[in-house]
Amino acid sequence: MYTDQTLYRAGALEPIAGYTDAIFLIDAGGVVTKYRDQGYSAFFGVQAVRPFFAGLHGWFGIWAHAAMPAGYGAAPTGMPIAALAAGGSQQYAAPVPLNLGSYGLVQARFTLEPVALAGPALDDIDLGISFGQISDLSLPQITGKYNMVDQLQSSADAIGGPAQAANKALPAVFPQANPWDLGNLTEHYWFENNPPTYTLFNNGLATTAGAIGLRLKGYRFMLVPLTPDSTWRPQFIAGAWRNAPATRVVCVSTVPPTGTTTF
Repeated sequence: MYTDQTLYRAGALEPIAGYTDAIFLIDAGGVVTKYRDQGYSAFFGVQAVRPFFAGLHGWFGIWAHAAMPAGYGAAPTGMPIAALAAGGSQQYAAPVPLNLGSYGLVQARFTLEPVALAGPALDDIDLGISFGQISDLSLPQITGKYNMVDQLQSSADAIGGPAQAANKALPAVFPQANPWDLGNLTEHYWFENNPPTYTLFNNGLATTAGAIGLRLKGYRFMLVPLTPDSTWRPQFIAGAWRNAPATRVVCVSTVPPTGTTTF
């Protein structure tokens, strides 16, 4: 999550920071200090920010039973293609297509969307998110998993994605709110080449067909590490007084806190 904002409390899907803000990144072990040995601080400026949609139809595949659905393109590099057994799981570890390169930061929300899934019921499938061995959406003693029952349908949606040459059907009753604005609990971040690992858990019958992906969207930032100068001033940030840029600082936690850094 990040520094509290009115838009975040309202749930709106808006960029966490703008061109006049500084970003303070926090990893599992605390402040991200990757570039300090080059004379930079732990603060980053925003050089550019743009919205993104991942994949054909805005759908990023994370698993398929036998092949990608027709009309959805080739499987992303490293995506698991295998049966999802009853009581089993399939993991897409740190997907290479989600790598950003130096100074890249992503703010993303998702809905979990099967396409032509056969075997288990849709709500039999759970999604886990982790960074290395660190589970997101979790408590120290409880590993959290996301389920489709927690997401609202879109304005043209029947939960499952459309087959090739088919359209989404209009719902019987239109949702009363934008699901992307109400999906703030799915919001997650990754920095540079450290994307999350997505794991699917099947609590129903074994799969016989289909694929599952994330309708993934949000904002991509190009950051620049900042060098301290005479204009900086003390600010209370992330539990300590720090010499910081004289502007609004947005704190972003990319990984749940554990005391062990992933950088």
